[in-house]
Amino acid sequence: MERSLVGAGIVRFKSAISEFASSRERRAGAWLLGGAVALVLFKLWLVSAQTIFAIGFADYDDALFIRLANFLAHGEWLGPYDHFTLAKSPMYPLFIAATYLVHVPLFTAQQLLYAAACGWLVAAVRPLVPNRPLRFGLFAVLLFNPVTYDTIIHARVLRQDIIYSLALIIVAGLIALYARRASAPRMLPWSLLTGAALPAFWMTREEAVWLLPCVLILWTAAAVGAWRVGASNLAGRLACLVLPGLMWGAALAVVAGINFRYYGLFTTCELKHPAMKAANGALMRVEPVQWKPFMPVSREMRERLYHVSPAFAALQSEFEGPIGQGWAGITEFLTHRPAEEHEIAGAWFTWALRRAVYDTGHAHNGAEAMAFYRQLAHEINDACDRGLVKAGPPRTGYVPPISREQWTMLPSSLVRMFREIITFYRMSTVPVSPSLGNPQNLGLFAKLSRGRLTPPSEGAPVPPRQRRWDQLRTDILRGIYQVYHWASPWAGGLALIAWFTAAAINLWRRQWGSYFGFVGVGLLGAILALSGIIALIDVTAFPVAETGYFSGSYALWLLFMFSSWFALTEVLRVRPARANAVAVEPASVGKGLGW
Repeated sequence: MERSLVGAGIVRFKSAISEFASSRERRAGAWLLGGAVALVLFKLWLVSAQTIFAIGFADYDDALFIRLANFLAHGEWLGPYDHFTLAKSPMYPLFIAATYLVHVPLFTAQQLLYAAACGWLVAAVRPLVPNRPLRFGLFAVLLFNPVTYDTIIHARVLRQDIIYSLALIIVAGLIALYARRASAPRMLPWSLLTGAALPAFWMTREEAVWLLPCVLILWTAAAVGAWRVGASNLAGRLACLVLPGLMWGAALAVVAGINFRYYGLFTTCELKHPAMKAANGALMRVEPVQWKPFMPVSREMRERLYHVSPAFAALQSEFEGPIGQGWAGITEFLTHRPAEEHEIAGAWFTWALRRAVYDTGHAHNGAEAMAFYRQLAHEINDACDRGLVKAGPPRTGYVPPISREQWTMLPSSLVRMFREIITFYRMSTVPVSPSLGNPQNLGLFAKLSRGRLTPPSEGAPVPPRQRRWDQLRTDILRGIYQVYHWASPWAGGLALIAWFTAAAINLWRRQWGSYFGFVGVGLLGAILALSGIIALIDVTAFPVAETGYFSGSYALWLLFMFSSWFALTEVLRVRPARANAVAVEPASVGKGLGW
C-alpha cells in the first residue's frame, strides 16, 4: 500500500514537473515571438524616416516599373506594346500594382515581405535548431540586413528591393522540406511556399540563374533525406518535392501565355527570347579590325555589317543619326570617345538596338519584333559563315568575346565582388539626392508607391520637427550598418574556418557530412555564382560600382555565418561509428553546445 502511494506520488510529481516545463516553454516561446514582433515594429519605425528617391525620367528602370505597374493596376496588363513593354521581367511591376491595390505603401510592403522571409527561415530551421534564443538571434541578424535600408540604390523603385526576400524564402522552403522530410502533410505548406517564390524570383531579374547552385544542392539533400527516411508515404513526400518545380513551370507558362494573348509572343521577357539572344550574339560574332574594351559592336563593325545584312542596313539611320549619337553620349564616360563618333558601349548597345528596331517600324508587336531579330541573326550569321566578314564561331546571348586581357582581369574582379558582398561595402542610410523629374511623373511615383518621396530640389522643405526625428532614426540605422560593415568580415572569416573545419573532419572520418555543411556549400555556391556573373559584366560590359547587383546575396551571407557553426556542431556531435549517415539528427544543433 505504501509503495503504491509512493509510486502514485512520484507519477504526480513527474506530471507536475512536465506541465511546468511545458508551460515554461510556451511562455518562453511567447516572449521570443513578442520580441520578434517588437523588432519588426522598431525597424519599420526606423526606416519610415527614409524617403523614396524617384527618378521620373529613368525610362529603362524606375519609371519603367512604375509605368507598367500603372497599367497592371488599371487592368490593362503591361499596356500597349513598344520596345519597353517586355524589356524586363514583370514580377516587380506586379508587386507594385498589388501593394497599390491593397493600399499598402510600397516600401512598407517590401520591409514586411523581408520580415516574413526572415520569420519563415527561422521557422524552417526549428526542427534542426531547437534552441529558441539561437533562432531569435538568427532572426535579428537577418532582419537588420543593411541592404534593406541602403539609400544609395535601394531607396529607388527598383526590382532589387524584393530580390533578397524571394531568395531567402526559397532557401527557407528548401531547408524546411528537409527538416520535415518524414511527413508529407508537414512538407506541403513549405512546398507551396517554395513553389510560389521560385517563379517570382525567376521573373524579377534576368540573371536569376545564380541561385540555382543553392536550389539544386538543397533540393537534392531534401530528396535524399526523404528517400532515406523509409517507404512510409514516400510517394506523397516525393510529390511535395516535385511540386515547387511544377508550380515554377506553370507560373512561367501562365505569364508567357498572357503575353502571347496581348503581344503575340510566348515569353516572360524579350531579352530571354532565343531570337533576341541570337541577334545580339550574331552582331558580337564579327571580329573588329581593332579591339576596343567595352565596345561589343563598334561603329567600324556596324559599317561592314550594313553591306551584308539588309535587315541591319534598315537600322543605319538610327545608329548613325541623332539617336545613335544620344546613346554614344550616354556611354562617353566608358568609351572615352566623343558622342559624334557614335560609339555605343557595353549593355547600352542592346537597348540602342531595341530602340532602333522599334523606331524603324519593325516592332508593332512582339511577334513582329522577334521575326525581325531572327532575320537579322540569319543574315549576319550567313555572311559570317560565307566569309563576307571576318568573324569568330557562332554565338548567342549578351556576353561578347572575351579578350586575353579581360581573362586576366577576371580573377581580381571576382575577388573584389566577393569582398564587397562580405563587407556590405558602399551603403548609406541618408538620402543621396533630391527626386528628379517633372510634377506629372513624380506624381505617378507618389501615387503608385503610396510613399513619401525625397523632396525635389525646388520642393517645399521638410518641417524642422520631422527633420529632427528623421535624423535620429537615420543615425540609428547608420550605427547598425556600421556594426555589420565592421563585424561581417571577421564573423564571416570565423564562419569560413568553422565550415572548412567541419568539412575536414568529415573527410578524415570518410563520411558524407552534416546537413548544414551542405547548406553552406549551397549558400557559398550561390554567392560565388552571383559574384562571377557580376565580375564578367565588370570586365566585358561596364564597371560595376553599385550594391544593387549584389542584393540577393547579403542575406545568404548572413545565413552562411550561422549555418557554418551549425555544421561544425553537427559534426562534433556525430560519432565516427555513424560515418555512413548523411546527417545528424535534427535536434542536435543548439543542445550540443549546452544551450
